[in-house]
Amino acid sequence: MRAHRNEGKVCHVSLEGEWTVNSVADRIPWIARQSHLISEQALRFSEFCPGARITTEIDLRGITALDESGRRMLVMWLGHLDHRGFNPVIRPANRGSFRDVEWKSTPSAPDD
Repeated sequence: MRAHRNEGKVCHVSLEGEWTVNSVADRIPWIARQSHLISEQALRFSEFCPGARITTEIDLRGITALDESGRRMLVMWLGHLDHRGFNPVIRPANRGSFRDVEWKSTPSAPDD
């Protein structure tokens, strides 16, 4: 799994390997690291463009296996990114196993 951050408002994250019941627990630290890196980039970007949202492009092409457990983990992570204002966008655009998934979060309470 690789993440590429640029100086603009887009963060590219490439997912690789198996996202199955046998591997999702091992993905939790990676997801936490990526969320932290995305947050850091958003903070840097917000210094130059206050109020702007960062776009996080999630590239699924490197996933070799995906089952319901992996799919649920990714949906939860995408919802978290959306909730925090990181506007996740799945690549490729046809989204494969995510085509019918609604992961957009509902607006949070002011003190959330």
